[in-house]
Amino acid sequence: MLPVVDCDVHHTWKNEDEVIEYLPARWRDFNAGEVGILTYSGTRLINGGGFLAYPNNGGPLRRPDFIPEDGSKPGTDYNMMKTQLLDALNVQRAVLSFDIGLQTGLHNPWLALDVVRAVNDWSAERWLSIPDDRIRSAVLVPTHLPEEGAKEIRRMARNPKICEALLVSSALGKPFGDPVYEPIHRAAAECGLPIAIHLGGEHVGDLGHVSAGGVPGTRIEEEFTNHEPAQRHVLSFIANGVFERHPGLKVVMVEYSVVWLPALIRRMDANIDLLREETPWVKRLPSEYVHSNIRISTQPLETLSHKQFEQLLGVYPFLQDVLLFATDYPHFDADDPFYITKRLPREWMPKLLYKNGCATYGWDEQELLARTTSEQPVGSFR
Repeated sequence: MLPVVDCDVHHTWKNEDEVIEYLPARWRDFNAGEVGILTYSGTRLINGGGFLAYPNNGGPLRRPDFIPEDGSKPGTDYNMMKTQLLDALNVQRAVLSFDIGLQTGLHNPWLALDVVRAVNDWSAERWLSIPDDRIRSAVLVPTHLPEEGAKEIRRMARNPKICEALLVSSALGKPFGDPVYEPIHRAAAECGLPIAIHLGGEHVGDLGHVSAGGVPGTRIEEEFTNHEPAQRHVLSFIANGVFERHPGLKVVMVEYSVVWLPALIRRMDANIDLLREETPWVKRLPSEYVHSNIRISTQPLETLSHKQFEQLLGVYPFLQDVLLFATDYPHFDADDPFYITKRLPREWMPKLLYKNGCATYGWDEQELLARTTSEQPVGSFR
């Protein structure tokens, strides 16, 4: 049996007061009483505020069987996560990535900065202190003030269980490879952390850039266009020469789906001459940068047959090196290793389930293999 590295597990707080206690006194004082700076029309802005919501005909965002016995939100209970995910699916590394980090999109840059710091401190104290070596976490990165974002990466990277720098909302309205975010690129590279970009921040308030044609009005529009920001981010990292300045930096695109990538690679490679006219620092083919520096999560995986996936992804055989396994636990559409094994070529599984993750995050494959028993996992999400 193979060990599993899960690059997208969502953890969160039972209530906002858990995080508010980590805020500086000035914000806590502002929040005194029923109405305060962190509350608007009964909604706590500490969760990001301004998030566009669409009716979901597939049910709630989180599955009922993931709800803890005390009725709190899924992703708040370590013991349930241990039982349902870590133990049941042989997950030897789980990257905790908040739910989903929209605090970076708060409009007041100083409030956003302090809330993000509080969120990171909450995560370190409440989760990374748990004596379970399988648990790792991202540092949530504030984006209004890139220099402050770089400081936060360096501050949190001192914790050995921090394994990536997480970008969610682009507070400056620019793709994350833009030169304005170079302090963040540099800090992540110097700390040896990959940058993860998670779906969803494009929806926040007037910072939203969820699709090229405008903000979607229905869930079906949102669902069918949510890969567009991923393409924009990937192209921006390549066109702005980020990987020439930081050749070891990995960028992980999380929860943007999969099959858009081959088409983007083809278009970038076909226009390499124009790309180099405008950006002469692009020394290699875009496909080479994708192979060496871009990673994408398997969840959500499009509903194609095994043969169709093999034909599509086989156009660029190196894509087996690019995919990272993700469950998206505890969301309603979470995927488990059994589901992925049925959809993608079996010979890809060692790379996809753990080898690529170990290479991306700098973990020892042999250590994970040594902790893996011969028993089959006991659970499945489907």
